[in-house]
Amino acid sequence: MLVSTSRQALEAVTHGPFDLIILDYQLPDLQGMNTVMRLSRAFAQTKMALVLRGGSLELAQRAQQAGANAVLSRELDATDLARALPLALRGKYVTLLNDLFHVNGRRPLSHLSEREIQVLRGLCDGLQNKEIAHSFSIQEVTVKMHMRAVVRKLGAKNRTHAAMIARDLNLI
Repeated sequence: MLVSTSRQALEAVTHGPFDLIILDYQLPDLQGMNTVMRLSRAFAQTKMALVLRGGSLELAQRAQQAGANAVLSRELDATDLARALPLALRGKYVTLLNDLFHVNGRRPLSHLSEREIQVLRGLCDGLQNKEIAHSFSIQEVTVKMHMRAVVRKLGAKNRTHAAMIARDLNLI
């Protein structure tokens, strides 16, 4: 269902249920985060994505506090939307604003080096450090160094947790 004002949006959702509401932050008569808050309170089981032009991490955090599951840039392409919306539908908090990508407060892969991503893929494939090292012709100590960086950058507790994060978020 497509609407052009926040008043129409508030009225339209009563004809649900809907799995996901995608709300444009630039809608005429949208009163800041008030509409987001009203929708999230009235339809707590429905996930919500807020689409905006530009934006910042601070605005994304305010939107999530108001009840949005996703805060997405208006300039996203279909691939990025296809990556973000399923996460929001599963209840993850997603921020995807141009070159800023956060899921549940973390920046998943955008800040990992190519080698760190390769090491993470090896881990997710069940390989041991020695096997990962052999497959990339590097030293095992180098794999351990990359693994520590991956764990830190994903905010994981350990390598197993890093693999779980990667799998849960369909990163690998």
